[in-house]
Amino acid sequence: MAFKHLLVPTDFSEPANYALRYAIEESVFHHAKVTLLHVLSPDIQTDVHTLGGVDPVAGGRLGGSAFPSQLGA
Repeated sequence: MAFKHLLVPTDFSEPANYALRYAIEESVFHHAKVTLLHVLSPDIQTDVHTLGGVDPVAGGRLGGSAFPSQLGA
């Protein structure tokens, strides 16, 4: 089976670096793209930033309600 695209999650630890080297070898063999996903430990707090005031979860503008029932409609 030939791979076309490999997703490689990493925290840049030594085991993850080994897996990345293996994924790169496989991608060369299969002529595949590699996407590197930097993952963090769940105990690290992260900030969420949005562009243009759009809420990616609710799918609408920030500050608005995602549900019409909450607007009294």
